[in-house]
Amino acid sequence: MKNEVEEMKINAEAARDRYKMGELNRKEAKEIIDLYLNVFNEKSKELAKKWNQKPKLITLAGYLR
Repeated sequence: MKNEVEEMKINAEAARDRYKMGELNRKEAKEIIDLYLNVFNEKSKELAKKWNQKPKLITLAGYLR
């Protein structure tokens, strides 16, 4: 599981870089990046609930900045 998440992160970072260079349009980058963001946000919610905190969620716009 951990290796899969790391691979998703690497793919998301590559997609973000390719989007910034103009090789991908926003829709194509969103498809790749959303896989990682969904996993990250779910884990964030899980940890926040455990420690009685608000989750720190990442949006697509925030990730692409």
